[in-house]
Amino acid sequence: MDIRPYFYYRNRLDAHDQKIVDNLIDEWMHMPETVTIPMPHARLLDITHSIKMDVPALFYIYYWYISLDYADNEKIVLRPDYLFEKEQARKNLVKVEKWVTEVLRKLPTGLDDLSKALWLRDVIILNCQYGDSENMEAHCVYGVAVNHIAVCEGLAAAYKMLCDLCNLPCIIVNGKLAGGNHSWNIVWIDGKPSFVDPTADLRDGRATCRNNFIRSSDEMVGYEWNQDEVPECKVKNLSNPFVRVSREEDLISEIRKHRQCPSMTLFLDYPQGDSYDYRGQTTTKLAYTADIGSRWRVSYCTKRPILYLDQPNG
Repeated sequence: MDIRPYFYYRNRLDAHDQKIVDNLIDEWMHMPETVTIPMPHARLLDITHSIKMDVPALFYIYYWYISLDYADNEKIVLRPDYLFEKEQARKNLVKVEKWVTEVLRKLPTGLDDLSKALWLRDVIILNCQYGDSENMEAHCVYGVAVNHIAVCEGLAAAYKMLCDLCNLPCIIVNGKLAGGNHSWNIVWIDGKPSFVDPTADLRDGRATCRNNFIRSSDEMVGYEWNQDEVPECKVKNLSNPFVRVSREEDLISEIRKHRQCPSMTLFLDYPQGDSYDYRGQTTTKLAYTADIGSRWRVSYCTKRPILYLDQPNG
């Protein structure tokens, strides 16, 4: 597989550790028993983290368990663990390569960055289910490409891999959503970064759902991440506006203002908005409001004070 990953996390390391990253990537592609590296200034966790985040194709490395020995005062011997037996890992890599090749074969020509980012997101949304967190395969690109079942970590890795292979800069972001561990992406649209969360859209259960596609930092309600580690995102999805509603009576007014948009997201920025039951009741009321229920499909987020509206044929 011709890997041309966007090396965001690698490039945050110093020159010494970048060389170690490059060496490990080259070695691990051949699945060795051990790799000897120069002393990495006690930054081994940063080195392996950068590889895991930047190179989804090395999905067969068990990054949570890499043993090491100090050969002397200047060298370390790494003994990586693998998710699969080596022969099986090679077969699985071929399966992932076959999936990637098929995706790229179907990629429409002439797409701009925004359209390409959406098309690649749709590939994942339309061909994968969320789940099986106990299986490590669901945490990597293999779960998406072969099993078609994955959790957020695997979905984010698969999205980055597809973007990498289409020369669209993309990174994985680790953090929290509604207090739980979560992974999603930042993709660069015409050179500007924006958030994309394939998992959130997939779990909404609708192929056309794009509520979490192209979002600014301010619009990521309920998300937490290291803001010093990744760039601030300012790009917004103009066809899917995000609106903060500070009063209940503003709900219908804001919806009617955006009648021409295929979808929109409303953040209920008042106390009742945090109530699961209240959001359900509000959704029902909107569905029975004549000019809204006939034009919009309304749903709500179970963990965040958010309402989603989509045109039924959007």
